Amino acid sequence: MPDLAARYEIRTVTGADADRALDLAESVWGQRPLNDAVLRALELAGSYVSVALDGSGRQVGMCLGIVGVHDDHLHLHSHLAAVDPAHRGGGIGRALKRHQREWCLERGITTISWTFDPLIHANARFNLHHLGARGERYLVELYGVMEDEINRGDASDRLLIRWDLEDERTVAAFDRPLPTPADVDHAEVALADDGGRPRRVDTDAPARLVATPIDAVALRRDDPEAARAWRVAVRDTMLQAFAEGLEPVAVTADRHYLFTRPEDR
Repeated sequence: MPDLAARYEIRTVTGADADRALDLAESVWGQRPLNDAVLRALELAGSYVSVALDGSGRQVGMCLGIVGVHDDHLHLHSHLAAVDPAHRGGGIGRALKRHQREWCLERGITTISWTFDPLIHANARFNLHHLGARGERYLVELYGVMEDEINRGDASDRLLIRWDLEDERTVAAFDRPLPTPADVDHAEVALADDGGRPRRVDTDAPARLVATPIDAVALRRDDPEAARAWRVAVRDTMLQAFAEGLEPVAVTADRHYLFTRPEDR
């Protein structure tokens, strides 16, 4: 793992610097993700807003998290994260998450949650392999109708992620990404890519593979009908898997989620 701290400065911000962080988020999504009044309230409540700065001091990434309570324990819900498209692939996301983890542990918080679009397999790989987080629940239409440039025209289904900051998976992922499954002969395909269209397969296997489209964002733009078919197929397949006690633990090299039972790991 490269020394990300040597490449980027990650720090928490307030006031005008936090406003500029939202400007960066707006450049990614095409609209401002929340208004200034909400941002001020989050700052006053002691929530987490951080930025990543390159060597020239320019903001190239941001992250916003909200402190909450689950089961009488504090946790952080990481609501927003954005990286300047020109700087993606350089480790900014990992650097922001490392900083967020350290911020939480310094305050006695040991769990971070967030959501992401399950059709975006690159984000799934980052969350499950580069961070060691776990998929916890499938949420249907979490945010209702969304009008930003990335999500417009699609249902806002999300996969809820739980990141146990002191878990052995998390610690191992900081050394190197968790391995991509090479042998999944024990798993049966529950959702396949049938020439760019999804095809569900009936199975009650204890381990299952769930396919994702090659590029969900491009599909929404170029073939909305196919994008909707993928959304419904992934939703139905994952809801069934979660209902049966299976959870996504990894992503294969050919864009399949691997669902297994916790006790089988």
